[in-house]
Amino acid sequence: MNTNLPLPVSSDKVDRLCESLRNKLENADPYTRVTNRDIEMYERNFAERVPRNMDGRVDYLDDGQATLGCRREVMKEIHQIIQRDKDLQKMVCNDLFKKTLASARCWAVLLTMEWTNLVEFRDSLCAGDAKQKQRSLHGFLMACCNVGGLIWWMSETPTSTKEQIWLRSGAQREAAPRRDGFRCVLTHSAIIEECHMCPFWSLSRRTEIQRTVIAPLMDILGLEFSNRILGILEQTTPAGERTAPGDFDLLDSPANMITLSNQLHKLWDDGVFGLEPIRRLQQYKTVEKPDSQEKPGSGPSAVKRGAEASEHQPPHKKAAGKQTKSVDQEKLMYGIELRFHWLRKTTLGGLDDSPPTVDADPRELWKEWDADNVRDNAHATPLDNGHTVTIWSDDRRKIPNWDLVSIQWLAFRLHRLSGAANVDLYAPQKDQDDDEALAARVLQAKRDATEMVAERLGLNADELWADPRGPYYVPPENQGLDDD
Repeated sequence: MNTNLPLPVSSDKVDRLCESLRNKLENADPYTRVTNRDIEMYERNFAERVPRNMDGRVDYLDDGQATLGCRREVMKEIHQIIQRDKDLQKMVCNDLFKKTLASARCWAVLLTMEWTNLVEFRDSLCAGDAKQKQRSLHGFLMACCNVGGLIWWMSETPTSTKEQIWLRSGAQREAAPRRDGFRCVLTHSAIIEECHMCPFWSLSRRTEIQRTVIAPLMDILGLEFSNRILGILEQTTPAGERTAPGDFDLLDSPANMITLSNQLHKLWDDGVFGLEPIRRLQQYKTVEKPDSQEKPGSGPSAVKRGAEASEHQPPHKKAAGKQTKSVDQEKLMYGIELRFHWLRKTTLGGLDDSPPTVDADPRELWKEWDADNVRDNAHATPLDNGHTVTIWSDDRRKIPNWDLVSIQWLAFRLHRLSGAANVDLYAPQKDQDDDEALAARVLQAKRDATEMVAERLGLNADELWADPRGPYYVPPENQGLDDD
């Protein structure tokens, strides 16, 4: 039984709500009685059936393969293996590796790795000779050291003058909203913005991202996933062309875009919520030809909430005499189902901070939730965890790309679990050296993160900032691991 589903509404509450609605509708006061627009919204709300399915999970820390409890057990086993293995202990005597093992970056990575990759990593520390085990641990720790680059890549950061000469493809910019029915895919708002999953500036830094972001993370991402992302970045703009090449480039096509309201776009940029890819779909669907007089957003949307995405059998399998639409209106449609999650953040001060223990429960570190109460403008329904949406297109290249959704889903979770510190903390050193303004922002970001750590530990921020052991120093006794 799924214990994460809402309980049925009691008959007493139904009666009270019905009575309240009747009183509201029958209110005769000319200044407070309902309007026709109110009634239209009520009717839409009553007809709406919003699918919310967390699939038995508590929050974004659980996944389809393991609960948070199972994951923390494996995390604990990994650290115990490292503590007890003499060959591995020699490796972690290195100050960098010792700090990395106790850091939020290692902790957040272990909490977000694909379950099969996590189990394989644990097993690799027990199998083979000393060199094989050390190689496995070394690759993992080096990958942990580089996760800040992934968060930086997935953030909307200022671009240089050189990068600003890259122009977005107008045709592709319109293609995503058209695919999504000129509505926000989550709230149905008509006030929309097209949003990139991987920032547009990725086009001008393909090789750099391949070399400094994705390749160093291979021990975390897994070989197959890493190679697919590297392949997406491999495509190049034709010589002499400074406009993104549209369909020939996933990074500036609907496959890298989703339509959101302007309010959600801001929260998206800050990583306050994430979209988890659930499944790919392929169905024959009846496609109604839009009225040429319809305005954008007034016709049927290609975005369907899970329960509304009706299935159709191929035309040749339909019973004779029952077909009311012509065969040429049956189209093979491709879809991707996404699950919405509010991403609560912890009280940590960034990737270089340290959790209380190496297998700490993140739910005990949640910062007070401050997300806006976003509602569906068309139906007045709240946007909650588990809200599912399916995005359809008759061109498989134009639905959100599974791997791009996945890499962003990972980056956002890493960022929020480590406290969602200022992303300038993770700016590439070369950029900092070349840009005085960025260097100043990075310094301020480090100061802000130090204050977060000081507040959590009850320490003086100035003293912690001046500590020669570093602004993220945590007493060794707080980094321990119980053997029970």
